[in-house]
Amino acid sequence: MTHDSSTGLVSDITPPWPPADGFVPARRRRPRWGLPSALIGLVIFIGVQLVVGVAVVLVIAASGGDLDDPPTLTLGLVSLLPAYLAVLLWQYLVARRKGAGIAVEYGLRFRWYDLFTGVAGGLAAMGLVLGGTLAMSKLTGIEPSSSVGTTVLESTQSGPVLYVFLLVIAFLGPFVEELHFRGMWWKAFRNRFGPVLTLLFTSAIFGAIHLEPVRMVGLLLGGMVFGVLRLLFDRVGPALVAHMLVNSVAAGSLFYELVLT
Repeated sequence: MTHDSSTGLVSDITPPWPPADGFVPARRRRPRWGLPSALIGLVIFIGVQLVVGVAVVLVIAASGGDLDDPPTLTLGLVSLLPAYLAVLLWQYLVARRKGAGIAVEYGLRFRWYDLFTGVAGGLAAMGLVLGGTLAMSKLTGIEPSSSVGTTVLESTQSGPVLYVFLLVIAFLGPFVEELHFRGMWWKAFRNRFGPVLTLLFTSAIFGAIHLEPVRMVGLLLGGMVFGVLRLLFDRVGPALVAHMLVNSVAAGSLFYELVLT
């Protein structure tokens, strides 16, 4: 129903929609996914690693391989890569079919200055991870150790498989984890809770999923730094740069110890 100001008459004719000029006001809507989808992604990530890892061990045992000295780096890659691919595929399908795509749903966007804010955040995260880990070690009397570092240092494998493993830890791992924790989990919590609870919940899950009790507090603090970057800039870019810096420094130190010394 429209009103003609020149004649004062009211017409029952409804203007066409969309308007003739093609402009349609944007409508904000909640995505058709949430915490259950994020939880399924986490289950996929853990489950694929377990299934593939057990399957590979069984194959080695059945073929008469030496399980006393297994190829740990190869086992790590064979279990990690399918798990990374599976969770990335799940997140893509959820964002594509139930949302507006990964850039909108998970904040996977970058700006040129993310490099600088990410480096600053990464340095802060390294300091907090180290401080939290040392505090827990002193409190519990347990020597701190990283599961990845232990796997690499105790492995007898070297050469290309070592280099690929370190590259995966330095770059692919942070990409998958940030898209999952500061992307999918962040959006799922943020749609139900405020920013503070979202920051605490995602950081706690991030710290716990590594299954390293002595380093858990440090990892939680590091995760909070990544979460603060996500909160301040409303995208994953700075947190991803920070996470890659932290992991690259760790991978670089392992490379230096094993290859260059």
